[in-house]
This record gives sequence, C-alpha cells and structure tokens, in this order.
Amino acid sequence: MKKNKRYTLFLISPHQKYINYPAHVELAKMFGKKRLMIPLALPTVARLTPDHYDIQIYDEDVGPLPKNFVPDIVGITTLAATISRAYELADESRATGT
Repeated sequence: MKKNKRYTLFLISPHQKYINYPAHVELAKMFGKKRLMIPLALPTVARLTPDHYDIQIYDEDVGPLPKNFVPDIVGITTLAATISRAYELADESRATGT
C-alpha cells in the first residue's frame, strides 16, 4: 500500500442475533440509548490507525451497513454471540474483493 494514497477502512461490529441479557436492552432504553455496553475494540483500532485512512465504524445493532459501497479494507470484531454474522460479513467482503 502506498503511504500517500488515502484508503477507506470499514470497522464493523456484527449484529447480535440473540440477546443474552434482555435486561440490558431495557436498561439501555431507560437511558435513551440503543446499547448499554459499548465495545471499545473498534474505536481503539481506529485511533491507532495511520492518518492516511478514512475510517468509518459501523455497529449493526445501531444501524445498517451502507449499501453498494466497497471499502479498501474491512475490519470485523466479534464475540461468541456474533461469530456467525462475522463470518457472513467476511465472506461478503471477500466476494467484493475487499
């Protein structure tokens, strides 16, 4: 990769199919939030990434991924509860050449 070129980096937190703790959803709603516990892995990676990357962080539990947009690089974080969706996202990314 050329250092002076700008690259687009998508950092994705996959949708959790099953909610392990339904009380967390209700508690988050009480505080006017969509999520009670915010994962810190992706913001940490974003902060440590060199300046010539345009970084976009997506959390599928908060909103959908953009359609028909192919970034240069995709980073996916996962938990045991999101591993199936993480594999789907990785397969989709590879299919588009990302």
